[in-house]
Amino acid sequence: VLDSTDLGTAKSDLLQALETAKLWETNATRERALVEKGVGIEREALEAETRAAESRIAVNRARQRLRNLGLSKEHIASVEHDGDTSSLLELVAPFDGMVVERGAVMGEVGEPGKPLLAVADTGTMWALVDLAEALYHQGELDQARVHLEKARSLDPQNSKAVAILGLIHERRGEL
Repeated sequence: VLDSTDLGTAKSDLLQALETAKLWETNATRERALVEKGVGIEREALEAETRAAESRIAVNRARQRLRNLGLSKEHIASVEHDGDTSSLLELVAPFDGMVVERGAVMGEVGEPGKPLLAVADTGTMWALVDLAEALYHQGELDQARVHLEKARSLDPQNSKAVAILGLIHERRGEL
């Protein structure tokens, strides 16, 4: 769970934009009805319609900001329905995997653009290591090294990948 003041502010901005849009839509409808009855002023109706359009744009901008912060459309709909202004965001990886690197500790202030965690798809990583091991035993050292480097990019601390890379360097006389 990540505590983000930017998220709380963005949620509040969306709720405010929704209320403002509702107000201007109502006002624009009222002003247009008055003009149609012959008791309103066209300029006031156009101004209200312009404000209504601007407020719809503000709602879309606020929704986009929440999407940019990582909220799904369903989560945004929930914010709108429940009036949620919480600054807490549950971080969930888009795939099953294992945390292979931590860029922050609990209580630390995060920085935009700085990764908090690195998650590796362990199925892919271990398949690469197993393939590399088979290639090593077949004498295909260059191909084995390529697969091991890719596995290490997913998990730099993978001890089996490091060990096989060591064996490749040893077989080549590079140690």
